[in-house]
Amino acid sequence: LANVTGAAATALAVSLIVAFASQTISYLVPSKMPYLITAFGESSAVTGLFLGGFGLANIAGSLASAPLQARIDRSTLVSGCFALLAAGCAFMAAAPGMWAILAGAVLIGIGTGCVTPVLMNWVASTSTPNNSGKRMGVLATACNLGQFSCTLLSGGILALGGAHSTVFAVAGAIALAGAVAVALTRRFVDDVR
Repeated sequence: LANVTGAAATALAVSLIVAFASQTISYLVPSKMPYLITAFGESSAVTGLFLGGFGLANIAGSLASAPLQARIDRSTLVSGCFALLAAGCAFMAAAPGMWAILAGAVLIGIGTGCVTPVLMNWVASTSTPNNSGKRMGVLATACNLGQFSCTLLSGGILALGGAHSTVFAVAGAIALAGAVAVALTRRFVDDVR
């Protein structure tokens, strides 16, 4: 990856940041949603059903990604996915009832499911047959680091006295900032294909 320069380097760096952030936020659902559900007095069976809904939403987002990529420029699609992550986190943070937790999980699932193929396509579009394996490996590493970091970062918020709903509020603010940042840097996001 040392030979990556110019627009390809910028595209790769931004896609890795987006992958890390989206996976960090996405992993809040299986790691922190159960605590919100328990606070409403519901059982682990409800948690399992809601995680299943999250998984199905993730699949739906992935299936919708290809047709959306054919019609919408990359920056708008990535910003939209991050807006879904932000909305999902807002539902989880406010959580006036179980329906809000489920709605949040579904929105986060759709957003993550849709953005992941966009990132794969983006990295692939800047790759050659000789370096595509390395670049896809780095993308996978960014995703895995995001999931790993989720526990550390959310634990830090909890250690500072925050509640699980606070973790989702902070994640929602980060997702919203990500949506705005991608929209503002659309030139870097859309130019390299």
